[in-house]
Formats: sequence, structure tokens, C-alpha cells
Amino acid sequence: MKHFAVAAFAMILLAGCQEGEKLDATIETSPAGIEYARLYIPEAEDVAIQIAWPTDWALRDDVNQAVPYIGKDLILAGGAEGFPPGEVVETFADLKAKGMLSVTADYLHGQLIVPKDNLDKAVEIATAHLANPTMDQGWFDRVQQSLASKVAEQTVTARQARL
Repeated sequence: MKHFAVAAFAMILLAGCQEGEKLDATIETSPAGIEYARLYIPEAEDVAIQIAWPTDWALRDDVNQAVPYIGKDLILAGGAEGFPPGEVVETFADLKAKGMLSVTADYLHGQLIVPKDNLDKAVEIATAHLANPTMDQGWFDRVQQSLASKVAEQTVTARQARL
């Protein structure tokens, strides 16, 4: 089923290409044995990497359901081995790169978009933050407070909407 969705997406993408443009869509396997779809567009200036990790954390009763929402922001801002907290934002801006993590009920989604020339540095930074985050306490407190403020604001808005 997964391959069908990837193939359908690739076919739609291919159909949108102008005549004469070459787009190569393949299913490949990484050296670690992870299967992925690769869409090669020779004229593209940027590289986009998208990934989704399955999780049921936000739906479980035996854990704090806020953890994925705090964790996704803390991983990006809280530093990593070799990268002080908060530095990734400035460095990514210098690289013209965008890195995002988002949470749904059943997946943690990651996306990295970067110009080809800056890909190696952006991947190095993203890998460090995903594999060896430092989870700085100061940044944890900021992220936690930000989420608490958003939840409080949404609660007030929801109550006002019901009145």
C-alpha cells in the first residue's frame, strides 16, 4: 500500500512536467536498509527531504501526551552535540535551509529543504539534533511555557466561541 501511494504521487508529479523535462522517480534502499522514494529533478536548485516516524505517543493514556509537542521544538532549539542551543536557527538562515518537525496523532513528520550547495552542512546539523540532542533546560522551560500559553489561549478562545 505504501508503494502504491508513492507511485501514485510520482505519477501525478510526472504528469505535471512539461514535455521534454526529465524526472526520475524510483524506490531505493539506504545503506541501513530503509526504503525510500527518490524523485530526481535535475534542474531543481533545492533538495527536499521528508520523513515520517510512526508513533502512538499522543494517543496513549500511560504517558504525558504533551511530550511530542514539546520535544519536537526542543530538539530543534535545544542544541546538539557540537551545536549550542539556539544556534541552529541562525545557521539554517545562513544556509537558506528550512527544517521542521510536526506531530500528528500517529506520526512525527520531519522536513528539510536546502539549496544543493548547502546540503551537506544542513544534513550534518539535522543529524546531530536528531541523534544527539542536548535538551538544554533553559530551552525546555521556554518551549514548555510557550506550549502552556498556546493551550491557555486556545482554551479561552474555545470557551468564548461557545458563549
